[in-house]
Amino acid sequence: MSYLAYLNLSTNRFSGQIPPDLGYLRNLKFLDLNYNSLQGSIPDAVTNCSSLRGLYLAGNLLVGEIPKKLALLSSLLHLWLHSNNLTGAIPPDLGNITTLRHVILQSNQLHGSIPEELGKLSNMSDLLLGVNMLSGRIPEALLNLSSLQQLAMPVNMLHGPLPSKIGDSLPNLQLLYLGGNMLGGHIPESLGNASALQSIALENKYGFTGRIPPLGKLQKLRTLFLHNNNLETKDSQSWEFLDALTNCTRLVRLSFYGNLLQGVLPDSVGNLSSNLDYLSLGSNMLYGLVSSSIGNLHKLTTLDLQYNSFTGAIGGWIESMSNHFSGHIPDSIGNISKLTELFLSENQFYGPIPSSLGKVPQLSNLYLNYNNLQGHIPKNLIASTVVQCSLSNNNLEGQIHDLGNLQQINYLDLSSNKLTGDLAQSTDNFSESNFVGRGSHGSVYKRRLITPKPVVVAVKVFDLAMEGTDRSFMSECQALRNIRHRNLLPILTVCSTIDNRGNDLKAITLVYVIII
Repeated sequence: MSYLAYLNLSTNRFSGQIPPDLGYLRNLKFLDLNYNSLQGSIPDAVTNCSSLRGLYLAGNLLVGEIPKKLALLSSLLHLWLHSNNLTGAIPPDLGNITTLRHVILQSNQLHGSIPEELGKLSNMSDLLLGVNMLSGRIPEALLNLSSLQQLAMPVNMLHGPLPSKIGDSLPNLQLLYLGGNMLGGHIPESLGNASALQSIALENKYGFTGRIPPLGKLQKLRTLFLHNNNLETKDSQSWEFLDALTNCTRLVRLSFYGNLLQGVLPDSVGNLSSNLDYLSLGSNMLYGLVSSSIGNLHKLTTLDLQYNSFTGAIGGWIESMSNHFSGHIPDSIGNISKLTELFLSENQFYGPIPSSLGKVPQLSNLYLNYNNLQGHIPKNLIASTVVQCSLSNNNLEGQIHDLGNLQQINYLDLSSNKLTGDLAQSTDNFSESNFVGRGSHGSVYKRRLITPKPVVVAVKVFDLAMEGTDRSFMSECQALRNIRHRNLLPILTVCSTIDNRGNDLKAITLVYVIII
C-alpha cells in the first residue's frame, strides 16, 4: 500500500488507537477517520506522511495534546480535529503551515490563549475554535486573515473588546460566531462594512455595551443575534440601527433579547425584511403600544416581547409571555393562517376566547392561562388541531363540549376556572353506581359521554389526598404521551381542573373496554 494516496474509513465503528504504522504511507494525501470510536492520542508518526493535505480525525474519543510535529506537514490544507477530548494549548507552530485553509478544533477541552502565530495563515478560510476553554483576548493578528470566511469561537472564556477594524480587515467574512464568552466594550462600527456577512452571533453574558452600530450595508445578512448584552437605546437617535436593518432584505432571524433597549418601539420595525421569521425583543425596557406595523411581517412565526411594559390591545401575530398587555384578544387573530403556537400567558386579557382560533388550520399549542378571560370555551376550539392547551386560572364558565373529539390533544389544563359539564356529569359526580375499581392512586368510573358519536369511557380520577399522587399523575401523563402501541387503549383526554364543588380534580379519560 505504499502508493496509497486516499484512505477514507470515516463513519464506521472502528475502535482502539490510531496505528502508528500509518506513518509508512509516505504518498498518502488524505486520511479520513472521522466519526469512529478511536481512542488514545494522535501519534506523531502521522507527520511522516509528508504529502498529507487533509487530516480528518473528528468525532472520535481522542485525548492528549495536539502534536507540535503537525507543523511538519507543509502541504496540509484541512485539519479537522473537532469533537474529541483533546487537551492542552493550540500549538503556535501551526502558524508555520502556510497552506492551511480549514482549521476546525471546536468541541474539545483546549485551553490557553489563541496563538498570535495563526495570523500568518494568509490562506485561511475557516477558523472554528468554539466550545473549548480558551481564554485571553482575540488577537489583532487574526485581522491579517483577509481570506477568512468563517470565524467561530463561541462558548469559551475569551474577554476584552473586539478588534476595532474587524469589519474592514476581513472583507470576505460570512460567519462571525463569538457568543458565550466574556467579551465586552462597544460593537465596532467597522462591522457594518463586512458586506459578505450572513450570520452574526455576539450573545454574551451582559458583555457588549453602548449603541448598536448601523448594519444596513450587510445586504446578505440572514441572522443577527445580539441577545444577553448591555446594548442600549437612550434616545431616538440610538434607534437608527433599526432603520438601517430595514435594508437587510434577506434577514430571517433577529434577536435583541436581554439588553437595555428602552422607549417606544419604532414603527420601522414593520419595515424589516419580509422574510423575517423570528424576532425577539424580550427582557428589555420597552413600553407603550406595540406598533401595528408588525402586522406587515407576514412570515413571522415567533415574536417574543416578554418581560417588557407594553400596554394596549394585542394583535394575533404575537408570541408573548409575562408582559403587561391588556385588552381583548381580537377575533381577527383567526386570520393568521400560519399560526402554529400562541403564548399569551400571564397578561391582563379579558373578554371571551375568540371562536376564530378554532379555524386556524395549524394551531397546535395554545396557552392563554393566567389572564381574566370570561365566557365559554368555543366549541370549535375543542374540535381543532390543538395538541397542547392551557386555559387555567381564568374566569371561564359553562360546559366543556365534545370531549370525545379530543383525539390529538396530549396536554389539557383547565384548572382554576368555573367550568361544569361532561366530565363530572358523565360519572354522576363519580357516584358509586358507576364505580369500576380502585388503584394505588385513585378510582376508575364508567359512563357514557353524550357527543356527536356517543362513547363509553373509563375515567381514572386521582385521589389528591394521597402522598405522591401529583407525581403519579404527571408520570402517567408523560408515559401515555410517549408510548404508542396497538394494544393500548386510546386516550381521549387528560384533565387538570376543579370540580363543581371547587376541589382540585385530576383525571384521565380512556375508551372503556370489557375484557372477557
